[in-house]
Amino acid sequence: MGVLDLISGGKRLRKPKGIRLGRKSLSEILEAHEKFHRGLPGGVRAVLSGADLSHADLRGRDLTGSVLAGCNLQGSDIRGSKLGSADLSQSDLRSADLRNCDLTETKLAGANLSEADLSGTELFRGD
Repeated sequence: MGVLDLISGGKRLRKPKGIRLGRKSLSEILEAHEKFHRGLPGGVRAVLSGADLSHADLRGRDLTGSVLAGCNLQGSDIRGSKLGSADLSQSDLRSADLRNCDLTETKLAGANLSEADLSGTELFRGD
C-alpha cells in the first residue's frame, strides 16, 4: 500500500479520464466547463447533478459555477480547486480533501462535510 492509498483511505483516486458520465469522460466535461467559465468557444457548463465522483482526483480544477448538487464526492481530492458559486447542495463530501479551495458563494445546503478537510478554504458568503 502506497502513501496515496493511505491518504485516500486505501482506495486509489480515480482519474477524470477514466470516469464516464454518459457518452463523455469527466475530463472532457471539465475541459468544456473551463472553456465555458472563460467565455471561450465550445464551452459548456458542467451539470453533474447526482453523479458518482467518489474518490475522484479533482485537484486544481476550475469548477466555478458548476452544478454538483447531490453528487457523491466522498473521499475525493479537490485540493486547490475553484468552486465559487458552484451548487454542492445535498452532496456527499465525507472525507473529501477540500484544502485551499475557493468556496466563495458556494451552495452547500444539506451537504455532508463529515471528516472533510477544509484547511485554508475560503468560505466567504457560502450558503
